[in-house]
Amino acid sequence: MKFEDFHEMFNAALQRRQRYLSDPLLAPWFQKEAFPPIIGFGLPADEEPVHLATIALNPSDGEVTGGFVPRTDDAKNQWERQTGYFSRPYRKWFDKAERLVRAASGEQLSYGGVYGTGLRCVHLDLSPLPTAGKFDTVFDSRERSAEERARAISMLEHETGALLRPLLNLLVAQHHLPRVLFFGYCPPEGGSATMKRFWGRGREFTVHASDVEAGTQWAVGNWAIAPSVQVRVGFLAKGPSYARAAIGELEKAASRLA
Repeated sequence: MKFEDFHEMFNAALQRRQRYLSDPLLAPWFQKEAFPPIIGFGLPADEEPVHLATIALNPSDGEVTGGFVPRTDDAKNQWERQTGYFSRPYRKWFDKAERLVRAASGEQLSYGGVYGTGLRCVHLDLSPLPTAGKFDTVFDSRERSAEERARAISMLEHETGALLRPLLNLLVAQHHLPRVLFFGYCPPEGGSATMKRFWGRGREFTVHASDVEAGTQWAVGNWAIAPSVQVRVGFLAKGPSYARAAIGELEKAASRLA
């Protein structure tokens, strides 16, 4: 991935962030904090293949407040940190995510860095913008009006169209990405409240197989991310941040995707 591609995506995300912060219905989701966009975790800074991309909802604000990603809007600084992210990851989340990646790949894939030398996996989110608190928690707050929730879903739709799909297309074209894995969503009706409301029953996915393992719904299929571009897709209805799910149970479900 070229720095020029990252720079363009990062600057566009900064412009969208400014619009959200000036929107009275969305600004409370960020508590007026201008957290830098995280375009991707462990993005390739070279021409090597990417063998898997995991996808979740949006970054934790702990990435910035904990110093795992610098609190700066300087694109070069962010490029260096986001491409080299797994040399010092936010382990509270990624330690568990790594176990799921390895289970889903028959121990072949890894986020890299401190996680070993497996074939390369990167992590992306529907939105690159950290919210002040978990998106699901903020979304489900009783203080949120129906209009606020609708505006938040609209924001996710915009971010997915403006960044996630173009970035996946780039990874397919330049890095031969064959497969993605969703954390926290499984069609037709499994996953977090926000993910289910955003993706609906998953009509844009073609599901070939699905079941429940250790209480966790999983599925496999295809995803047409562009008119002539398809990737294989795996789904886990629960993800690393799902507090009530034991990581061992999630690993059992993930192993069905290998």
